Amino acid sequence: MKIGSMNNSSEVHRLANSIAGLAETITEIINAKVKESNEAKVPVNVVLQAQALHPIAVEGWVGKKSVAEHFKISVRTTDNWMKSGLLPYIKIGKNVRFKLSEAEETINRSFKIRGRW
Repeated sequence: MKIGSMNNSSEVHRLANSIAGLAETITEIINAKVKESNEAKVPVNVVLQAQALHPIAVEGWVGKKSVAEHFKISVRTTDNWMKSGLLPYIKIGKNVRFKLSEAEETINRSFKIRGRW
């Protein structure tokens, strides 16, 4: 998708917020590694090299169909949950994406609050 094709300022704003969130997450990871290094009195580069040997799994974004399959619901129910605010998602152009961990956490919290769990 070309950035020039984003005419809607709200889409640009959401994309900027997503990128800012990603940068914040990366900064938190780096700060945690620096703190871990300082506490262990080990140089930061040694900690980062050790982490390179055991990389952290990074969760990807999935589409509606994957979310529906994960929760064993229909795509239409996924749409309804999105409209009701039950599923957190981002929309870039016509594409809708979810993080399964965030969706799972939100669903669990919501159903427990409403007494359905």
